[in-house]
Amino acid sequence: MSKHDYVNLNVNPCKMCMPMGVANATYGIKGCMTILHGSQGCSTYIRRHMATHYNEPIDIASSSLTEQGTVYGGEKNLLKGLENLIKLYNPEVITIATTCLAETIGEDVGRIAKTFMEEHPDEKVKLIPVAAPGYGGTQYGGYFNALIGIVSNIEMKKEKNSKVNVVTGPMSPRDARKLKEILNDFNIDYILLPDISENLDDIHKKIYNRLPEHGTSINEISMMAGAKATIGT
Repeated sequence: MSKHDYVNLNVNPCKMCMPMGVANATYGIKGCMTILHGSQGCSTYIRRHMATHYNEPIDIASSSLTEQGTVYGGEKNLLKGLENLIKLYNPEVITIATTCLAETIGEDVGRIAKTFMEEHPDEKVKLIPVAAPGYGGTQYGGYFNALIGIVSNIEMKKEKNSKVNVVTGPMSPRDARKLKEILNDFNIDYILLPDISENLDDIHKKIYNRLPEHGTSINEISMMAGAKATIGT
């Protein structure tokens, strides 16, 4: 029997990074942008990994916590970061994910999000705070924390409808398209959460849209409470 020198296809893979799971999940929400409350290196690290994996340009904002913010609190950084994010991107939804640094110093992003909306009462953007300390779990934990945060912070419609909620774990865009194909073949009126089938596997375009053009919309998410069934995959 001949011997082969096998080489690992993935050496030291990035698994223990909850914020990366958050960013992955929220790329399946239409018009959504993620901001990481932490140092600039966190967002750069995740952008590089996701851009390399999906071969797509990835935008993730950062509150740019510095030494001063680490010692005295980073509320001002996050408030300013949200202002800049809205000015530059004008998203429908902003997911505010914590990082190792923010969680270690005890930053309350939920309270900061409320403070921002109180200071900017005319803003229509929806803020979704998500706890995602890098040391608190894996990408899977961050992914599902993001989904929980989304459905918990979106105002649900009480009216019953004929929809079927299909909540998925991390999957590839091709898997998401295949799942939608199967659901369509059975004529199922569904809401897929999240839907990365197009956002992370799109065609080349001359004009780059910095926000996800496709995905699950806020209106669709608001209908999930009235759906006749929910399926987890």
